[in-house]
Amino acid sequence: MRIAINLLLPATPGPLNYVDGFLGALSEAPGEHDFLVLLRRSIDWSPSYPLGDRMEIRRIALNAGYVPRVAYEQLLMPQVVFEWQADVLFCPFDIAPLLPRCAVLLAVRNPSPYLLKARRCELSFGETVKAWVHSWMARASGRIARRVFYPTRFASDLLGGLSNVPPEKRSVIFHGVDRDFWARPRDAAFLLARLNLKRRKYFLFVSRFYKYKRVGLLADAFVRWCKAGRAGDFKLVLVGRSFDAAFESMLLKQATIAGAEGRISILGHTLREDLASLYQNCAGFVFPSELETFGQPLAEAICSGVPVIACDLGFAREICGESALYFPAGDSVALERTLDALANDPGLWLRLAAATTHEARKFSWRREAEETLKLAESVGASVGPRG
Repeated sequence: MRIAINLLLPATPGPLNYVDGFLGALSEAPGEHDFLVLLRRSIDWSPSYPLGDRMEIRRIALNAGYVPRVAYEQLLMPQVVFEWQADVLFCPFDIAPLLPRCAVLLAVRNPSPYLLKARRCELSFGETVKAWVHSWMARASGRIARRVFYPTRFASDLLGGLSNVPPEKRSVIFHGVDRDFWARPRDAAFLLARLNLKRRKYFLFVSRFYKYKRVGLLADAFVRWCKAGRAGDFKLVLVGRSFDAAFESMLLKQATIAGAEGRISILGHTLREDLASLYQNCAGFVFPSELETFGQPLAEAICSGVPVIACDLGFAREICGESALYFPAGDSVALERTLDALANDPGLWLRLAAATTHEARKFSWRREAEETLKLAESVGASVGPRG
């Protein structure tokens, strides 16, 4: 079977990690398949492993930005894939050609196109227009695809329902995670000293500061905990950035409130090695987000062996299982109590940390590659051999 893969993605850490992890696992997967991988020429990536004779990487010259990518995907890619004689086109990130010339397997990972009404207040006019176009294309892609898969059952039920993808067309495949990388022991003494942190004496949050991530709720709960005098010498470390300067300024202002002075640190871009050290040495990873299809930082924290505090929502339960404490979404008082419980109950901490070993087994690039291939085979078989 001949499978084309659309990886014309922006050069940001998430997509680059996907390219490296997924293609590496795919190159080792069993089966007699040939692969054509379409990749932006501007992406600075080269494999650290042998790809083999079955995988062709074709670099596509595209200008930066959303419009050139969409124009290529919709107008030129169908012909390229047809000429290569692909049986299946796999589109891993939400959008597919709406007039494809072969069967399409689609993965949906981003909730934003399906929930525009909830996000209108944080978008400019230009961003709103782009978002509506993207939303329309995402929904149309789900209709033309032979199969659509989501990273959690929660995402399948929510987004599949909103886009009217029939249940029989939907599947669930967890994201891959490089478990060995996140679990590898590291000497973090220099990093912690530089950031003025102590091992197991800080809580950690990692992600973009979108409003639905509820970073402000976390900061508010932490400040209240400090002002109540129960936080001891614990700190809060936020790794990420906001697109909203006023929102980030509000977070910085919370860090100066009496009782919490100097206790909240906001780190921007952080090297992956340093991020792994921050995960491994924190008292707990806190993720109050109320809208995720998966929540990659949750899986990274679990693979790092640390307990998690998360909203009591379906995606978090699927990812974290028994390795997390859960609090009602939007309840900062309950979040404060949960921080206090994890910080001051060593037995609870050890029980949750021990559970991460079992939960981490759910995430692997090999599993994602093999399950994706099975779906691609079913899609190809449904249209029969090429004439």
